[in-house]
Amino acid sequence: MTRIVLIRHGTADAGGRAYGQRFDPGLAHTGGLELDALRARWGLEEVVAVLCSPTRRTRESAERLGLPVDRVEPRWLERDLGAWEGRLWEELWREAPPEVTTDPAAYADFTPPEGEPVRQLRVRVAAALTELADEHPTTDPLAVAPVVVVTHGGVVNAAVAHVLDLDTATSLRVRVATASATWLTRFPGGHWTLDRLAA
Repeated sequence: MTRIVLIRHGTADAGGRAYGQRFDPGLAHTGGLELDALRARWGLEEVVAVLCSPTRRTRESAERLGLPVDRVEPRWLERDLGAWEGRLWEELWREAPPEVTTDPAAYADFTPPEGEPVRQLRVRVAAALTELADEHPTTDPLAVAPVVVVTHGGVVNAAVAHVLDLDTATSLRVRVATASATWLTRFPGGHWTLDRLAA
């Protein structure tokens, strides 16, 4: 079995702008305080390994949590929002088809110009999650030390969708708070459980 904890970074200093991979803001002051609260409620003493997406906000989050990063892994990056990145959300929603803001299925089918489709993100994250579980198995059912990945909200959402076998539109109804930890366990035979969501 393997325990994996996915930590979403703290609030980013994005100024109301869309960010994914290309526009890469650091943490806002409030983001640092959120991470301090996460660290206080979860000791983080024992971990098997720490992975991190390459963005500034995830690297700063790992540092704030006192987690030395063993590996930076691009597959744990947030969804690429293409030409939307760095632009104000209030402008972008006016350009998007109206149904995108009200219908999860329409949003799931919508991809910003030059961006990454939601379904492609899901495939990428499922592969990374499976390979990570394969890398760090344990035969001790009492072992509690997890593998930690400091990543993004869209990635955590995609991982939860994979574990629970949710369709894309349904999975987009799952909200993942900033500076939160989502716990997953993979058992022999490939069976997954969602142990804690955005705790």
